[in-house]
Amino acid sequence: MKKIPKEKIYFSYRLNFYRCYLLAKRLELRRSNSQGNIGNAQQLIQEIKEVLEEDQQVKEEVIPIQALIQPDIYLYELSCGHESNLFESSKRSKWLGLSEWDSKIRGAIKPGSCYKDAGLDVYKALSEIYGNIARIELYLCDDRNILEQAAEYFLKAAHYGLRIGLTQRMTRWVALAGRVWVRLGDDHLSIQALHFAKKLANEDRGQRAIAYGGRVRHRRLFNASDRFSSLNGAPQQLFPPSPLLS
Repeated sequence: MKKIPKEKIYFSYRLNFYRCYLLAKRLELRRSNSQGNIGNAQQLIQEIKEVLEEDQQVKEEVIPIQALIQPDIYLYELSCGHESNLFESSKRSKWLGLSEWDSKIRGAIKPGSCYKDAGLDVYKALSEIYGNIARIELYLCDDRNILEQAAEYFLKAAHYGLRIGLTQRMTRWVALAGRVWVRLGDDHLSIQALHFAKKLANEDRGQRAIAYGGRVRHRRLFNASDRFSSLNGAPQQLFPPSPLLS
């Protein structure tokens, strides 16, 4: 890409290239984090930052993709332990910058942008940023108020994942919310979250088994209301009604 003057490449093509490139780097970074390869993770983060600085117009357009990458940067910092702001409870929330990321992701939805409405990247970015920041608070925090907020963030992450049919991620976020309620001593909500997560996981596993068995030829479009109606009394207090991107 660097060998071809960017003026000669349609912006939409360049944008799609950067999107695919950054998503590939995100997978590499996630794998490095899971393998404990801190050196490679550090190098990948530096490469991503350099690429984003090459083209400011592209950088502004791919904010949801940047938000998808950010949780893996947080996990890198959590693994290497060099970022003091992450481990100081009085500074952690500001350093994580959840409200800023939330605002930037929502701000990416605008006329003339590649995100004219809330689609896959936007909902997935919101789900991952809320869920992983809540996970960091679960690991590091002992303050009851912050833990209660972390449980709320896990439910928001599950809600955003649900909007685009990410059942496995939703199940994980609900289960982690249950872990928070265990620490808070709320037996009712923790057991409710456990049963809800297990029911979602079993339902998803059954649907996958049917699909892989060849008895489903076409995937039906995902509908959030279908998911809840099929659960036969899912705990509504876990997911109160909420408008688009609420």
